[in-house]
Amino acid sequence: MTSISGFSTRFCSNRGLVVVFAILIISSRILHGFELSEKPDPGPAFQIGGAFQATSNGEIGYLTLDMMLAHKDVTTVVEPFIENGREAELTILPFKSIMKDLPLKAGYDAIIIRCRDGWINYYTEAILEKFEPFVVLLIDGEPPSSWPIDEEMRDHLFPFYIHISLLTHADFYLDREYGMMNPSAAVEFEAVKFNEFFGPLFEEPYASLREGSKAYEGRKRYLNNCMACHKGPGDVGGIKSERPFQVLKAHARYNPDFFKAYVRNPQQVNPVSKMVPHPHFDDDELQALIEFLKLGEL
Repeated sequence: MTSISGFSTRFCSNRGLVVVFAILIISSRILHGFELSEKPDPGPAFQIGGAFQATSNGEIGYLTLDMMLAHKDVTTVVEPFIENGREAELTILPFKSIMKDLPLKAGYDAIIIRCRDGWINYYTEAILEKFEPFVVLLIDGEPPSSWPIDEEMRDHLFPFYIHISLLTHADFYLDREYGMMNPSAAVEFEAVKFNEFFGPLFEEPYASLREGSKAYEGRKRYLNNCMACHKGPGDVGGIKSERPFQVLKAHARYNPDFFKAYVRNPQQVNPVSKMVPHPHFDDDELQALIEFLKLGEL
């Protein structure tokens, strides 16, 4: 007979094992908050993989729309949900709240967000603190499949859009150092170690870049903008673009004026281009990007 805080309990060895096992299960569920689905949901859901505490041993889980809507931190805001868009009532869940209830394993420090069209994005704790992105769950009370917006735009955003507020973080839209941090058609989260995942950007010929140099600043622009769609160096980066890293390097090295014009207004150079224009990049920023891309062999 054992007395714990005034309660008497009698354990046989088997019952003790059962109780311990039950405690472990409950602790695991409390630890990561969300009890992920083991199979894809018929409705919208994020695929969760990598080094999350909830996905041990290489398992894949699914975070569904219903799970997120049931979260205690879900709230409603009224604001434009895209740049130059109309105001709408947005039901949102802060990304920080997802990470609090879906923590990473020790030593892992970044979330890779993959999108249906091949775009990738990343968030670190610093970015989450600085810009406070949130997942848009409902627009004017409607779920993603029936968001009351233009059909082409709905297809572009579906199943999930992760947004940085135009009202509380106008600085994000003016500065643009982190220009591609509003992933649309987001479908997957992967927990990674930043230095390992983005390793090729910090290895030779980029390992010895001097802080403050043009190439150093260009690497930041490439990481936070271009890599969302362009693959390389190495195997890191998005696959949305049809222009691989070596092509970008060739344009930067041999035709910098064309490169600058294309980055700023791709449709003016090529009317059928699908690339997002970057008119906010000034001459210094574009030259920094060129100096980074020129490094190394073609």
